[in-house]
Amino acid sequence: MYNKDKKININGYIAYYYPEHPRAYDNGCVYEHILVAEQILGRLLKPEECVHHIDYNKTNNNPDNLMIFKTNSDHIAYHNGVKAILNEDGAYICPEKINKNICPVCGKNNKSSDAKMCAECYKKNIIKNIPSKEELLELIPIMPNTKIAQKYGVSDRAVGKWLVRYNIPPRGRSGKHAYYYRELAH
Repeated sequence: MYNKDKKININGYIAYYYPEHPRAYDNGCVYEHILVAEQILGRLLKPEECVHHIDYNKTNNNPDNLMIFKTNSDHIAYHNGVKAILNEDGAYICPEKINKNICPVCGKNNKSSDAKMCAECYKKNIIKNIPSKEELLELIPIMPNTKIAQKYGVSDRAVGKWLVRYNIPPRGRSGKHAYYYRELAH
């Protein structure tokens, strides 16, 4: 058994020197939340099980603050908003794991895991935010590209691409297109 008087702080977690324990690290210490979780279950944790602090406080190892997950992927799914269900063996599972590659717009399994939507839906979303040629012609004389970009939630480079798309001469306060923009303003 471990000595409760030999409390050690490792990486912000409370640990005890308990070298005989199967989950002891090279230094012979075991995290207190592991020991408390095992007391909750009445057995040793399985190698694939992991413990979650409900209040995210690493030092609050009260049994009411701990959830034991069957696998790390269940734990990750829980952090991503999937409902956890208590399994008969005392560990939580998340049966409806989120597939991060599914586009929330079209439902196809073709988005990169860090993107908000697939490339096809992203392009469609960008296109629907493009102002009409008439709107742009009204804004150009009174706003710089950066302000137009802010208004539509894009970069000023995107505004330049819109100008090209609508065959509007590039912006210039002086030079060959300055007269065009001064005429638009009046």
